[in-house]
Amino acid sequence: MSRYGLTRYNLGYYGSSDANPFIATNFTAVEVSYGHIKLQWNSPYGQWSKIKLVRNSYGFPVDAFDGLALDIKGDGSGVAFKETDPTYYDDMATLGENSFYYYSLFVFETVTYTWVRVGDTLSVSAKDYGYTDLMYKSLPDIYKTTSLGAPFDSYNNEDLYDFLSLFGFQLSLMHTYTNLLVNRYKVDGVGGQLVPPFMQEFGLEYEQEIGLQQERILLQNMATI
Repeated sequence: MSRYGLTRYNLGYYGSSDANPFIATNFTAVEVSYGHIKLQWNSPYGQWSKIKLVRNSYGFPVDAFDGLALDIKGDGSGVAFKETDPTYYDDMATLGENSFYYYSLFVFETVTYTWVRVGDTLSVSAKDYGYTDLMYKSLPDIYKTTSLGAPFDSYNNEDLYDFLSLFGFQLSLMHTYTNLLVNRYKVDGVGGQLVPPFMQEFGLEYEQEIGLQQERILLQNMATI
């Protein structure tokens, strides 16, 4: 659903052919550890002055003010200027566990002085299911010794534990995805990719500009009715 007077629809442009694309390529969000999502992007081309990274827990923000503006500049303003566009951000701001997070990048273009969406991405925040401790406890004690001269002196091998934590985190991440898939009929927490097909089952048409948060409410109301 487009609006009168606008020349952009999500990331698409339907105005004059000489307009700048304003696309932030390679925009990715990857959880690298519990409660830590790393975001990266390429600085978009075009005539813009400021950039903003917005996070929403229900769906991609419908505009630059629909969600939490992350402090990518580090000064509490929630925006960064083109000359200092960091192109990465470590999101560790009160992330919950066992849930999806949706990110959108916006730039303030200097032609009509409006915020324009330049990219979307999402990630999941994993819950720690204790797989690292389980794997470490399952190993024979002889592998946990930290001293060759006194093999029974200590079984607190931190290096081995840190190595196993790489696999433990990935197992917890897979478990989180599985748990979210099993509970896919919980409208408030289901992955955004499943909202459009669920709406089709009720005979509804998914309209991206409305936003996933409002679409979830509509879907819940339809199911209740």
